[in-house]
Order: sequence, then C-alpha cells, then structure tokens
Amino acid sequence: EPYHLWEQLFSPLLRQFSDTEIAPTLLFSLAAASTKTNAHGQAHLYLQELLTKYPSSPLAPYAYLQQYPLKIYASGEKKALAHLSRMERLFPKTPLLLPAHYLIALASLRDQYSEKGRLLKSRNLLQAIASFQKIEMLFDAFVAEDLIPQEQLPYFSFLRFRAWLDRSLANTSIAESSSGTKKIIYLRYALQSFQELLQALPLQQDLSPLREEALFYLAKSYLSHKQHQDSAKTLVSLLSTSPDNSLWRRRGLVLQAVLLKEELRYKEALQSLNAAEMHSLCFGFSQEEQLQLWIEKSLCLREMGEYGESMKWLSRVINEEAASQKRIEAMLLRADLYRLEGRKALALRQLEAVMQRGGLWGKQAKEAWDAIQSSH
Repeated sequence: EPYHLWEQLFSPLLRQFSDTEIAPTLLFSLAAASTKTNAHGQAHLYLQELLTKYPSSPLAPYAYLQQYPLKIYASGEKKALAHLSRMERLFPKTPLLLPAHYLIALASLRDQYSEKGRLLKSRNLLQAIASFQKIEMLFDAFVAEDLIPQEQLPYFSFLRFRAWLDRSLANTSIAESSSGTKKIIYLRYALQSFQELLQALPLQQDLSPLREEALFYLAKSYLSHKQHQDSAKTLVSLLSTSPDNSLWRRRGLVLQAVLLKEELRYKEALQSLNAAEMHSLCFGFSQEEQLQLWIEKSLCLREMGEYGESMKWLSRVINEEAASQKRIEAMLLRADLYRLEGRKALALRQLEAVMQRGGLWGKQAKEAWDAIQSSH
C-alpha cells in the first residue's frame, strides 16, 4: 500500500478536525503509516501527540504500548521496560495490560547483554513467574468486569493460557537448575500447574497447539518424577489427538522413545524415533533436536548389540556441519563403542580429540582415557 501518501492525505484532515473525535484516529493512522515506512521517530511523535492531547481516547492505551518497537521491548531495554511498568498506573482498566506484562515476563526470562556482549542483567525466573501470574489475574478480573470486547476475547484468552503455560515452564527451568529439596518442590509446582492448565483449557476455543505443548511438558514432568505409567498415558493422549504434522507430536515421539529406552524396550524406542524422523525436518525440528534424535537412535542400536549401525548414526552427528555440543557428545560415545569393540587405539585417539577441546567434555574424556589405559 502507498503508506508514504497517508501523511499527505491525513495531515490536512488532522488540522481541520483537531478538536473532534476523529483526531486520535488520524494520529494513530499517521503513526502506523510512519512505522510502515520505517520512520519510527515520526511515528513516536504522532503517538506522543495522541497521548498528550487525547489521554482519554480509547486509542491512548494502544498508542502508549506502541511507543517502542516490539524488538526494543524484547531486548529488555531498561527505559522500555520502565515504560511498560508505568502503563498499569495510567490505564488500569485496559486489556492491553496483558500483552504489556507478557513483554515484561519475556524480558525477565532472558539474560540481558550490552552491545559489546557484557552481561548487564541475569534472567530472573521468579520475576517472570510473577508477571505471568499477573496476566492470569488481570484476565479473570477484566472478564468479570466485562472490560474485554467480545471480538477480542479469543486473543486475550489465548494470552492468558499462554502465560499459564509459560509460568509452568519457568517453574520447570528453576527445578532443572536446582538440586535437593528445591528441585523437588519446583518439579511438583510445574507438574501441578500443567495438570491444572489442561483441565482449564476451554474446549469451545481452538487451542490445540497450546494443549499439545502442555501435554508434552506434562509427560516430560512425569518422566522427571519417574512416574513412567503417567508419562506413557499422557503421551498416548498427545499422540492420539495431534495431527501428523504437529511439532509436539514429533517431540512426543522422541520423548516416548526416551521413556521406552529407560524401560529397556529398545526396539520399540527405535520405532518411535523412526516415526519422529519421518517428518522432523519438514515440521520444525531444530538442528539440535535432530542431532539428539540421531544420538538416541545410536544408543538404542548399541543396547541391541548392533554396534556397526550405532556407529553410523554417531558418525553422522559428528560429521554434521553444526556448532553444537552434541557433536562432542557423539565423539565420546563413539570412543566408548570403539572400546566395546576392542579397538583400543581408535578409542584413545577419539578421546584425545575430545580432551583437546577442554571443558566438561574434555574432563570426561580424560577420565575415560585413564580408565582404558589402567585396564591394560
């Protein structure tokens, strides 16, 4: 569209109707046109004029939220986040508080770095959880007060349940980085939260991707709790209701393979991995996930005594052009396969290659190297 012509068309109208109800709409349209033509500074001025002259306009909260580009909010810039934090005081009854708090939560989930790569602020998962809970609370309050227009309800309903799911995932992240009692407590928080979310998701609204994601993470939480039967049951629910092209179905098949492998059912695990790989490259698997799938296939084949086939999958991981730690993990696993085959020289050579890389993998390689040398 010829957005560059909007200013020529709307500016005269704005001067003529500056004291009427259409003025905020004209300013908002001019800001939108400026954004489309990458004139972000001019867009900011239009939005600021709208807020200054017409603070009671229904468009004022929209203007306030759009004063910074989305990428600035996402970067966690201090001024932008402070701007979002002030929104509730200025517009306490707008449903736009939900996306505002969601942006604050997303910024809390990530480490913040300077342009030179210096860590400015570490992620704060507890702060993110508080923001997600705020979204849930505000949504329920706004629905009770009938403050959300009916046509906008599906969007804000989705955001409310998305926040619930992300809160559950944040609890899982805290558990994964903790140990002892704290780990157990946050795993329980996450497990309960996933369960309650799945019970609360409305059937009349199409939230299938959200439901599939929640089922996957519930199954994963059960597995973390060593509740294999509950994990398997949840995976059956996911795999029986999700379409073939669902990313969460693919991930569910890989998780099912991990579960089967823990139960020493290697042939069935390999079948699940083969099913997952059928569409994994077409439907959203990251390169890291693809490498992990190949490693899982190798481990199953190894336990089935098929060392040659297991070696092929490890070599495929190692030879992949990827800046991934999975390649180093595969090198360690390949060294152990050489050891099992009695090919000591190859095992030591592979371990020495890993040792040169240092770090945790290098330490493990040194321990394995010492064990081989001391056994002969």
